[in-house]
Amino acid sequence: MDNNEDIKQLNFQDYLRIIRKGKWIIITSFISILSLTVYYTFTAKQIFETKTKILIEDPNQKNKVTPGQFLLEGFGRDTKLTNQMEILRSNIILGEVADSLMNSPFKNRLEILGNQDKDIKEKSSFLSVLVTQLQNKARAFVNKFLKRENESSNNNNSISISSTISPTQISSKKQNLIKSLKGSIGIKPLKESDILEITVRGASPFEVAFIARVITEQYKRNNIFYNKNEISSVKKFIEASLQRIQTDLRNSEELLKQFKETENVIALESEVESLIDQLTQFEVLEINAQTSYLSTQKQLDVLKSQLDKTKLNLVDVMANASSPKIVSLREEMLALDRIIATYIASGIEKTHERISALKKKRDFIRKDLIAETKRFINSELSPQDPLNYSQELVEQILELEVKAESEKATADAFRDVVQTYSQKLQSLPEKSLQFIRLQRSTQVDEKIFLLMQEKYQEIRIQEYSQTGNLQIVDAPTEPKNPVSPNKRLNILLGAIIGLAFGVGITLLLEFLDDSIKTLQDLERLGFKVLGAIPIIETERKAKGARTTVQLTTAMPAKEGEAEGETVAPRRVETRLITYLNPRSPISESYRIARTNLQFLLSNKDKPNTSKALVITSSNPGEGKSTTVSNMAITNANAGLKTLLVDTDLRRPVLHTVFGFRKDIGLTSILSGRISLNDAVLDTGIENLDLLVSGALPPNPAELLGSPKMSEVIEDMKKKYDIILFDTPPTIAVTDSSVLASKVDGCVLIVYSGVTTTDSVKRAKAILANVGINLLGTVLNNVDIRSHYGSYSYYYQYYYYYSGDKKLKDRKGSKRKSLYRYKYGKYGYGGYGGYGGYGGSSPGYGSSYGYDADRDGDKNS
Repeated sequence: MDNNEDIKQLNFQDYLRIIRKGKWIIITSFISILSLTVYYTFTAKQIFETKTKILIEDPNQKNKVTPGQFLLEGFGRDTKLTNQMEILRSNIILGEVADSLMNSPFKNRLEILGNQDKDIKEKSSFLSVLVTQLQNKARAFVNKFLKRENESSNNNNSISISSTISPTQISSKKQNLIKSLKGSIGIKPLKESDILEITVRGASPFEVAFIARVITEQYKRNNIFYNKNEISSVKKFIEASLQRIQTDLRNSEELLKQFKETENVIALESEVESLIDQLTQFEVLEINAQTSYLSTQKQLDVLKSQLDKTKLNLVDVMANASSPKIVSLREEMLALDRIIATYIASGIEKTHERISALKKKRDFIRKDLIAETKRFINSELSPQDPLNYSQELVEQILELEVKAESEKATADAFRDVVQTYSQKLQSLPEKSLQFIRLQRSTQVDEKIFLLMQEKYQEIRIQEYSQTGNLQIVDAPTEPKNPVSPNKRLNILLGAIIGLAFGVGITLLLEFLDDSIKTLQDLERLGFKVLGAIPIIETERKAKGARTTVQLTTAMPAKEGEAEGETVAPRRVETRLITYLNPRSPISESYRIARTNLQFLLSNKDKPNTSKALVITSSNPGEGKSTTVSNMAITNANAGLKTLLVDTDLRRPVLHTVFGFRKDIGLTSILSGRISLNDAVLDTGIENLDLLVSGALPPNPAELLGSPKMSEVIEDMKKKYDIILFDTPPTIAVTDSSVLASKVDGCVLIVYSGVTTTDSVKRAKAILANVGINLLGTVLNNVDIRSHYGSYSYYYQYYYYYSGDKKLKDRKGSKRKSLYRYKYGKYGYGGYGGYGGYGGSSPGYGSSYGYDADRDGDKNS
């Protein structure tokens, strides 16, 4: 089973165990990220923000009918506001804002400008500064003149040039400032309204309020300028036409006067007079239509130039817009214009029902023509180049183009009528004809002059009434508090992110960790679990703490010591917890493992059959020797005559654990130098004998697999109830596999948190390949504090078995007593050391090990 499957089966207690195990990672992550967040929060530059709101009014609601309402007429609220947002972000508006900021008397207080002027001056060489100063003396005079002109026409909106900065440097600085402005402003429409909200962020309250005011002022000024631009072009055209017509009128009047005086002509016949009046009327209508057509063309030129700045190819697309339907609609509209002009020429009043009906039909066809043309233009554009921002401008151009075509058709129709009447006058005498021409010219010029004067006054009124369609709803104000950094939010987020990051790293490490940690891990892999040996933290031991204990009971003499001599007390390693402290919870865990093993080995048919078992592990350093020693002691304490054999002929350990030398042992028996009875050592523990490794051979595997070894094992079974063999790791060498094939079963020791799933599987496979009976596993070095609920019986056992009433009453004493033991990598408390025992440890102190008067209190 892979890690993914294991992770999916994690329960709440598993998560608590993982978090407890990674507590230092979580704490470190929490403190580190929170500290960095706090440092950043209190050292970061403060950001202030102000907002202003602008209402985009609909000109149609204000009954303003002006030619070419640029940026005023839209197809809907969303489109109109989107267009205005794009205009606000455009380089034109922001460029004018940049100019105002750079020339403001408050520019030294604006951090957005930085110290660019100062840097440029310092980097300029003496020669370049001298040349620049000479150039700017000339510019100063020009700027002074331009400033006066701008003050009278543009309300003091002038741009002065620095006396020490070249135009190229100014352009570069302006471009950088425009980029900064784009990054510091935000624009969004308010829902269900025609209001734009402009947000400005900056380094100080004054700066953001000042920039916001400049933006709104420049935006409003630009809006008024564009709305007046088309009217101004028409006004100039009418002014020029008015002056020309006035001159023509004077000339016509003077010629008529001279003719009358010379030829003594006073008046014409009534019939001729009527004809002249009609001709004059039609000429005025023609000139009026022609003048309207030229005015419309002027507006078109202005709008097309504006459109050409934003959409370079759109003007050409519109000019070539043609389809069968467009051609048909255009011809139908022009035909109606000619019919209307003909009816008017025939004497029918403009308000006649027939003419009104024709005009309605013409207007309807005109709307269809505009809509069809717009659809054609959209179809010709690529998806990456929609109308969007230019949508309103395109609509105006289409309307004016249709209007211009209609006016031209009307002018052509009236011209045809004028030509017809002119031909009628050709039959008159030359003198009368000349008089008629002069009189008619004077009348036409007079009527046109009056008409143009009327139009001129109308256009002036429209120009003066044009104040734009913007209204500032909320003026920008200086904010009192910064919007960034948000100290409370940053610290809260830092704490959350720190915890989340620590927990995430812990879970990731757990996911990547393939080691066996719990009994459930072994069970999921299909192993029988005989028991779990806990690790219980001790207090930190002082440097040089002992790892051996001096026994008060004398052990058998070592080799070479004569019987009857005074034998010094043996020092055995403190990893023998089942002997030194049999009432500890760790000792009980060994007894549980022993009981489970006896149950597996029980044979109803042969209840007293001797059993030989191999105790091995996957890799070195998994507590195998410690486990087999304590299991041997628990079996001996149960009344079973037990032999513990050190068959690790490469790195033997058991002789050190029990305080013996390894000179004579198993290899001595296998080599025929000594018998089993002579080689076995009495450990001083009832029912427990020890057979050490002996001298280390060059071929351990061959020696353990020899027929002699089989004979020795059979001899051992005759004398002992249970024989436990301590063997090398299974994966490292073949010694354990060779020996396990000769015994009744094998027990695999697994080191919790160290032994990987792959190692356990490989060890199991190696043993299965040679047909070894794997009885089960013992999980070693389990941190019971990290496994909530799984190993609570250890606490329950210790609490019940100790029976110390004072221990129960003292707050926290139970936990403190339990935590005084540490199970090291090779045994208890380091390499075989079981910490210090003293008088405070219940059931131990004066009975075992140290001299109670001298060492007990010292190591408690």
